[in-house]
Amino acid sequence: MPNNIDEAIRDGWKKTRSGAWAERGFHYQHLFSTLVLIRQWAGLAPNGYLVPESLEDCVVELSDRDVFIQIKSRKNGTFSKGEVKGILEELRQKANLVGKQKATRLVVGLERPCPAFPERGVGDLFNSETEKVIVCGEPEKEIISLLVECLGVAEIIAEGLASDLYKLIADSAAANASLPFEKRRRISTTEIERRIFERLEAEDPSAIDRALSSRALEPVDFVTPVTEPGFYQGVKVTPGHVAAGLVLDRPTEIQKIIRSLKNRRQLLIVGPSGAGKSALMWLVANSLSDEAHWYQVSAKAGAQDVDAIVRFVRARRPGRISPIGLAFDEVGGSSSDLWNILVRELRGL
Repeated sequence: MPNNIDEAIRDGWKKTRSGAWAERGFHYQHLFSTLVLIRQWAGLAPNGYLVPESLEDCVVELSDRDVFIQIKSRKNGTFSKGEVKGILEELRQKANLVGKQKATRLVVGLERPCPAFPERGVGDLFNSETEKVIVCGEPEKEIISLLVECLGVAEIIAEGLASDLYKLIADSAAANASLPFEKRRRISTTEIERRIFERLEAEDPSAIDRALSSRALEPVDFVTPVTEPGFYQGVKVTPGHVAAGLVLDRPTEIQKIIRSLKNRRQLLIVGPSGAGKSALMWLVANSLSDEAHWYQVSAKAGAQDVDAIVRFVRARRPGRISPIGLAFDEVGGSSSDLWNILVRELRGL
């Protein structure tokens, strides 16, 4: 009798392995997407929204193009030429749904190589080629190594951060299963910065930059909506109000400010009290949330915080593909000194 039970269990185990293998595939897909997101946060890839389970396994929405990524796992062996060509054809068909509205790049992300295609690493994911095959055998190892290097934290802290960001990818993928395209869950590098800050603050306060730990700078949350019944009776606008859809759009003014900001890199919005300066600033910042890491200079920050803020910005190594945005809500009185000094100190970045 025990032998019969054991045999039945073994037979049942074999018959249910397809589900386990499917789960392994999703696990690799989420790890690969997490690695792409962390490389964006670290300034090693262009800023943009990452959308898990979009028109493809993962789509990175950049300002000038969309990158469609189909991700395939395999524990052993290699992928055949026919398999990869078939995946590329699927990618082309899905990219055609976008039409000519935006340029697209097609990427096949593999756990194991395909000898028929040049083997490229994840660092080549955003290069100029229209189609490419990326091989990444150990995304989790790369994620943890990158977090340790960028944050200077112990490996166990990096593992916790990686787990949090993996869960964000998995939860967003699950959410997108039932959301319409126009409401798809998109993840920005600014959101990643905020989540990393919150995790480090809870686990290892010493790892937080002084500019953040003193609250002179705060990562901007463009995702969490703020409901306010009396909003239209006169309330100071925050990013949460924009996320909730409470702020009326001002497309002409937004585009004018964006053009000027990109040309000059510093810009003041001036007007009388109640004119909507804060609303316009946060609408602009939200429009650029896929292009830059955004931080708010808090109301309590002053000239004494300049050194910490400048050190923080320089440590993040801002550049053309990974710029940083600082948002001041209320430049006046003592904060005008802070504005003037930061403009001077950061002019070369």
